[in-house]
Amino acid sequence: MAKVHRADHVSSLLRPAELLEARRSHEAGQLSLERLREIEDQAILEALEMQRQVGIEVFSYGEYRRSWFSGALAESVEGVIDDPEGGAINRWQGPSGHLDDATNADIGFTTQFAGAKLRQVQRLTAHESGFLKEHAPGPYEVTMPGVKFGGRLGPRLKAP
Repeated sequence: MAKVHRADHVSSLLRPAELLEARRSHEAGQLSLERLREIEDQAILEALEMQRQVGIEVFSYGEYRRSWFSGALAESVEGVIDDPEGGAINRWQGPSGHLDDATNADIGFTTQFAGAKLRQVQRLTAHESGFLKEHAPGPYEVTMPGVKFGGRLGPRLKAP
């Protein structure tokens, strides 16, 4: 009798090399936002097909539209600023912590705080959920980023 194995997927997928290169080109001003979105769209469609082929029942966009997990929050709200005294945040406790440090520095993942009144400038996941609603071959999920308050940031979360 065949043994059944269960696997869950929690949204994030490794980004294809073409998508990583497109992000670097866009950040360097060499690729338009429109072209970046086209490359993201194609990568997401391929990821959806791969998930369908392997039998995943709840589909993900792989977080391909984000530079990092909580990036959607920073893009959706203005008034959040980088902590001038903070550096790259290192949360990885394993033997490859140096890789985590390099990645965090590369994407600018630093300590932040509310430096002005927060104002929503776009819906948190509209560009992700809208695309999935149109293209996912079944139920889908979108990662909801969160913010960690406390520690060194606690006293700084006040009106400027």
